[in-house]
Amino acid sequence: LSALTLGIAELGDLKKIGRIGLKMLGYTVVVSSISVLIGVGSVSLFEPGKQLSQEDRSYLTERYANQSENIQKTVQAVKERTIGDMIVAIIPKNPVEDMAFAFNPDYRGGGLLAVMFFALVLGIALSSVDKEKTKTFRSFLEGLYELTMKVISFGMRLAPYGVASLLFILTMNLGLSIIKVLIGYVLIVIGALAVQQFITYSLILKFFAKRNPVEFFKGASEAMITAF
Repeated sequence: LSALTLGIAELGDLKKIGRIGLKMLGYTVVVSSISVLIGVGSVSLFEPGKQLSQEDRSYLTERYANQSENIQKTVQAVKERTIGDMIVAIIPKNPVEDMAFAFNPDYRGGGLLAVMFFALVLGIALSSVDKEKTKTFRSFLEGLYELTMKVISFGMRLAPYGVASLLFILTMNLGLSIIKVLIGYVLIVIGALAVQQFITYSLILKFFAKRNPVEFFKGASEAMITAF
């Protein structure tokens, strides 16, 4: 919320916001579609789950049945929505509620998209009023952003221990055979990400943005490493 609001507010000119917004929408659709094709293509080509034994498969299916049901519920709910429903849901009735239930599979509100829409409106409003009158609110958002990044860094420090614990439990229940399957899966994921990162993005940077990909990646390295 804070990052998007501040980013839009910094643009200042409403016409510029509109032009950038339309370009970003087109860019997101194209790049996301390419990433989906790379992901589906990689899984279809290498079939990472093929090495999983039937016994291990049955255990994992039973162990994570609840998560599978939640995913199926979410997919079914999305299928049942019309385009009109989705557009209406994006416009938040209660932004705080959308933030609180953004990751709840049973929530039928706009979720993260509604939060993004709220940030967009807030950013446009912030760029349209006297900066002197809103400097306290801007400072609050800047402080919120810095605090959020610090909290995320705490989580990132704990993440390796969490991953190690998950692997320990899986190995304890399934034996070393699962490690081989996991390593294969991880390598496929990293390979697909590398294709998207260093081929798709590099081509877009070079031919459309007219930027040196190496310089751009150096400048964006902190954000990329955090996301990875």
